[in-house]
Amino acid sequence: DADSEFQSAGIRLRRSLCCIAGCASDCGDAVTCGSSVCGPSGCGSGVGGAPCLQFFNKGTRRVDVTYGARWAQLDEGLNIREDLEVVPPSPTPDVGTTFLVNDNFSTSNEFLGGELGFLYDWQYKRWSLEMLTRLAIGRTQQRVAINGFTINTPPGGPAEVGVGGLLTQTSNIGDYERNELSVLPQIGFTGGYMVTDRLKLTAGYTFLYWSRVVRPGDQIDLEVNPELLPFTTTPGDGIPARPQFVFRDTDFWAHGLSAGIEYQW
Repeated sequence: DADSEFQSAGIRLRRSLCCIAGCASDCGDAVTCGSSVCGPSGCGSGVGGAPCLQFFNKGTRRVDVTYGARWAQLDEGLNIREDLEVVPPSPTPDVGTTFLVNDNFSTSNEFLGGELGFLYDWQYKRWSLEMLTRLAIGRTQQRVAINGFTINTPPGGPAEVGVGGLLTQTSNIGDYERNELSVLPQIGFTGGYMVTDRLKLTAGYTFLYWSRVVRPGDQIDLEVNPELLPFTTTPGDGIPARPQFVFRDTDFWAHGLSAGIEYQW
């Protein structure tokens, strides 16, 4: 049984760097043709080159910078459960004995850092396109919790509970924590269409990447010392204490689609 929950939030200030008003002769109607906020001066002559790029010279173009703080959290868990029963040809006294083996691995990552980003906004006639890039750099607090137990129930007898399952033993059970430097970049595209002068329909895509996170599957050590298993009768032969815990981090990325209605007044 696996679960995963990701969430993020930010507080930002946004400042206009430059903007160019569109050419009125290219508009065809008054909807978003040029902006009273932006004057004709700004970032130079605009986009040149190929015809498909020159198309963006039409309409209103502006570039804004954003800066602030970014927070993100990723909580995940992995639970492994086995229901076992002793059957023939095992020794008669053991036949019918049941074992409930439970291994649980959970991880938590919390990011907090500063963020810098840029937004490019283009509007032409009723259409608009916003492209954003952001980069956050900060600290990720990594937490790993490992627990396990085994319930042994002989036929007609009381149940006994032992510490550890199969992949969780006294050699790796516990809570672990550390801090690592991480980066969290994000890119996004949002298109819009003005239904009226105030009402806009929007649709967008976002990609987010997060470095140096811990995930539950990576914390599993598949080397098991049978001497440590609960209720074992395996004699000791000097095998190292396994499984053992070692921090193993990896990368995380998320894709998102959005659709919305925007009303301005």
